[in-house]
Amino acid sequence: QPYYKEVILFRWSGGILRFRDLETSARKLRKLLYSKRSEKIDIVAFSLGGFVLERALESIQDVKAQKIVFVGAVHRPSLKFDVVEIMENVYSDIDRLALLANNLYNFAIGKEARIKHKKVRNIQLKNLNHDDLSKNILLDSSGTRLYDLYRKLLLS
Repeated sequence: QPYYKEVILFRWSGGILRFRDLETSARKLRKLLYSKRSEKIDIVAFSLGGFVLERALESIQDVKAQKIVFVGAVHRPSLKFDVVEIMENVYSDIDRLALLANNLYNFAIGKEARIKHKKVRNIQLKNLNHDDLSKNILLDSSGTRLYDLYRKLLLS
């Protein structure tokens, strides 16, 4: 079971129309990841944080994440798969905001939230809006909550 000495929150909250700020955030994240390159890194990227992370990983050397969990994330077509051992992609079938952002940033009408690659496990959650993916809501009648799923993905 992983032991976390340190948890660092790197947050993007600039909205979907401030592309220049996304690039600045990607540079800052790249610098942070590089400073942790000798450590095992697990990353959870929510919403546009996925785009920022993917942009940061595009031009970084000597950094390898153990696991990346994308949640309702916006993806770049040039996603690098060689920088991570395990990649999980959690998305919802009705997440209109992620679909809009994927279309906006990838100029691809109909760009889906699923990542088609053998290294990626896609987990589709039904009937959750974008904001629901960041709340610890009840997923089923057995008492499983959304954060339980995220914890399981990180610890498995």
